[in-house]
Amino acid sequence: RRSSDLFTLTDDVAVAATYAMVAYVLAGYLVPWAPARRDVPWWRRRCATNLAAGAVACAATLALVLVPNYRTAFGVNISYWDSVASYKQYGFLPSFVMGVREAQIRRPADYRESRAKRLEKSYAAKFDAQNNTDARKAAEQQFAQTKPTVIAVMNESFSDMSVFEDIKAAGYDGPQYLKYGLTDSLQQGALDVSVRGGGTCNSEFEFLTGASTGNMGGGVYPYVLYDLEGVDNLASYFRGLGYGTHAIHPAEAANWRRDRIYEQLGFDTFDDITTMEDADTFRDLVTDRATYERVLEKIDEGDGAQFVFDVTIQNHGGYDTGLVPPADAVHLESDEVESPEVDEFLAAIKRSDEDLRWLIEELNARDEPTIVVFFGDHQPNLPEDFYNTLLESQRGDLSDAELRQKKMVTPFFIWANYPLEHTAAATSTADPLNRMDMVMLAPTLLQQAGLPLSDYYKYLLEMKHNTPVVTAANDYMKVDGTTAEYGADPALDEWAKGYLSLEYNNIGAHAK
Repeated sequence: RRSSDLFTLTDDVAVAATYAMVAYVLAGYLVPWAPARRDVPWWRRRCATNLAAGAVACAATLALVLVPNYRTAFGVNISYWDSVASYKQYGFLPSFVMGVREAQIRRPADYRESRAKRLEKSYAAKFDAQNNTDARKAAEQQFAQTKPTVIAVMNESFSDMSVFEDIKAAGYDGPQYLKYGLTDSLQQGALDVSVRGGGTCNSEFEFLTGASTGNMGGGVYPYVLYDLEGVDNLASYFRGLGYGTHAIHPAEAANWRRDRIYEQLGFDTFDDITTMEDADTFRDLVTDRATYERVLEKIDEGDGAQFVFDVTIQNHGGYDTGLVPPADAVHLESDEVESPEVDEFLAAIKRSDEDLRWLIEELNARDEPTIVVFFGDHQPNLPEDFYNTLLESQRGDLSDAELRQKKMVTPFFIWANYPLEHTAAATSTADPLNRMDMVMLAPTLLQQAGLPLSDYYKYLLEMKHNTPVVTAANDYMKVDGTTAEYGADPALDEWAKGYLSLEYNNIGAHAK
């Protein structure tokens, strides 16, 4: 065959060849070359040349590492889920350089630790002044007398796909129990997330730490890149209050390095797939109900109040297994949305909705005060063309940012099986949009439950009154529901700068 059929001289190859030629030339100077002279020591004859060549080589290496953007310029897209495959595809050097560059947590330009702490304390004081009410005092007193067990359920890919008009027009109205049967929740609404179709660990990270991955660069997965020992988070928070802390995820413990990260964050125990091998399955994945049964076991086995973080797996992609039993089948007949993958995903959500009903009914039958926060980590991993078709059909007057947010939203709710002293007050001050992002969820949970709040959480709650949504896409949502991009609104930008400093103070100062 002709050589042109086998090789193509791309820009990337030309750049690499140029660097190689320069390297060969420089290497030639790193040897003695001056004529031998008895009156000049050998080291003096080549010292200046070697130093000059070495300096040029160092400068070229630094330029190669620091100047090009490997993701956009060379198409290097590291999969931190399977980094070995990425190294095989792109080669060691570009993969390693890109990984090192993206792993660095960006230090804000005007960051000072003392300034960040002053900012945090000033808004915490403002929060305390505004919430020095009888309702808040009653809530704190109730918590002091009765510490409730807290269950956090991050449900894999749990989404209400009826937010897309074509799917709703095809006869799908979302998870029925969540939307219409759960009538006594403290707060319920839509949660804007930073990932779609995957990257579950980033939703975990944002929820547990209150830190947005949007401030850490594209493609960064903190669970994989950092040692999170000493980073403030919900597990260490509850442990500090005397709670037992437990994590549950029915998959391999090493997935997203959870076996190491959960220990660093402060979880006392971690139940992975090895402890649930005989559990019931749906589509060959452990059911939500099986994990809920394990949650109740952890509560019953522990002494005193417990915090249990349950990361389910039942609704995980792909959705082409064909393993949905006929009794659970869902089918949408519509030219716009008809798809076996969509049908299988909606069948899984239907089962999750039924399992959720079981959990709430079980907790309602118990005497132990318990609070539940439930949310989906992201929307399902369905084809990008499918999403684009759904979005274009309802574009209307929506901006690109508003359309993008349609596929970055999941449901959430906060619920308790006992009356809270400040329920009426909490409801009256709830977000008018009933919408927030992942980092706002934990402080909202603690506020609704009457639990103590750190200064950092108080800052987030103050920020929520101005911009309840800041995602990794750098889209802001104002309290009136409109969106703005970074740089478009000075007031929101000021909040974002303060938040970035506080986040760096917690994450950047500890993560290694």
